[in-house]
Amino acid sequence: APAPTPAPAPTIKEVTGLTLSNTVNSLTLGSKATFSVVVSPSDATNKDVVWSSSNDAVLSVSASGSVVANAIGSAVVTVKSATGSITATHTVNVVSAVSSSPASTWEMEVIRLTNIEREKAGLPALKYNSKLQPGADIRAQEIITHFSHTRPDGSRFFTAFDLTYRSIGENLASGFRSPDAVVAGWMGSEGHRANILADKFTEMAVSITQDENGRYRWVQIFYRP
Repeated sequence: APAPTPAPAPTIKEVTGLTLSNTVNSLTLGSKATFSVVVSPSDATNKDVVWSSSNDAVLSVSASGSVVANAIGSAVVTVKSATGSITATHTVNVVSAVSSSPASTWEMEVIRLTNIEREKAGLPALKYNSKLQPGADIRAQEIITHFSHTRPDGSRFFTAFDLTYRSIGENLASGFRSPDAVVAGWMGSEGHRANILADKFTEMAVSITQDENGRYRWVQIFYRP
C-alpha cells in the first residue's frame, strides 16, 4: 500500500506590526493608565506581547499594559512581539499634580515682572495657563542635568507639552537667586528679551527647581494656542 501522505505543516503567520493605543503623554504622580496594542496581522499565529518600562522607578508597566506613575520623570514604555523582532514605544512624562495657579510665589512673581516689562513696551499681559505647567515642570527637572532647549532624548523642548499651538517659546536660566534677578538677566539678553516682548505670545507658565547643590534652574514658557 502506498505510504500515507504527510499532513502539510501548519502555516505560521509572523507578527509584522504593533500599534499602541489608549496612550497618554503625561501622568500625574500616583495615577494609572492602561495602554492597548493592536497586533498586525490580526490572524498572526502568536499574538503574545511583552511589556516593559525603561525606568520602573518612574513608571512601572504590568504584563497587561497597565502603567503606574511612581516618581517624577520620564520613561519609555516598550511592547515587543513574542519573538522580540517587532516593537513599539511611547514616552510618558510623570509630573506633580498641579493646581490652577502657579505652583509657588516665585513663579507668580516671575509672571508679574514679565508682564511689567511687556506693559512698558506697550504689549498686553500674558495670562497664566495651568495646562502649560506640567510641561514646564518637566523641563525644569530636565535642565538640572541637560541645560539646553534640546531635551535629554534629543527632541526639542516643545515635545514636553501635550498641547497644540500656533507659537511656543522657552527661556532658560541657571544660578539666579530671585525672580527680580532672573527677569533682569533675561531682559539683558537679546534672545530672551525677544521672547518676553514678542507680541505673538498670549499665555505663559514658569517653573523653578533646585539642583543638589541648591542652584536654581528657571524655565519660562511662552504660548499662543
